[in-house]
Parts: sequence; structure tokens; C-alpha cells
Amino acid sequence: REEWALDRNYPNCHLCKDPFTIFNRRHHCRSCGLVFCDKCSSSSILTKTLQPGLGFPGTQVRGPAASSVSGAGGAATVSVVRVRVCLTCAQLHDTSPREPVRVGAPPRG
Repeated sequence: REEWALDRNYPNCHLCKDPFTIFNRRHHCRSCGLVFCDKCSSSSILTKTLQPGLGFPGTQVRGPAASSVSGAGGAATVSVVRVRVCLTCAQLHDTSPREPVRVGAPPRG
């Protein structure tokens, strides 16, 4: 994606500064677009997309969480997908690492 940071500009994780290797792979945060290692991008959030299967790899939620809408190009499906985010963006979205996020879950408090 064009708004993601270029891999070649990040030889190290943006957060912990560990170098990337064959075993320590790069992951783009789907929220901010920066490059992180696995441990610094171990969180996920739910987001909506109008192009299921394009741009945001993740698990599609079917049933009440997904609906159909009409767009300029015809009918489009709104899907809710789980996407990888960095620890900083997870905190901004109020989720903790590896915490399951459920559609329609009661608010924490």
C-alpha cells in the first residue's frame, strides 16, 4: 500500500529497534503504516472495509457484523476484518496485546 512506510527505510523495528533478519520479520501496522517486529505488532483490532480480500488481510466476520451497501460501482459488501496493529496503535484503540476483541462486546469499565 502506498501509505505504508518503505521496508528499505526500516532495517530495525520502529519501536524496539531490533534488527530485521530472516527470522525476525517485518510487519506493517495496518493503522499507522510503520514497520515493526512480531512482538511489537502482536495486537489486532477490528475494522470495516468496503473491499473484502483486498488491502487488509484478516478474518471476515459474517452474519450481523457484515452488511451490504450500494456504491457508485454497484453493490459493495462491508466486511469487518481483524488487522495487525502495533502496540502504540493498540493502546490508542484501547486493546491490549493478544486480547480477543469481539463484535458487540460490552464496554470495559
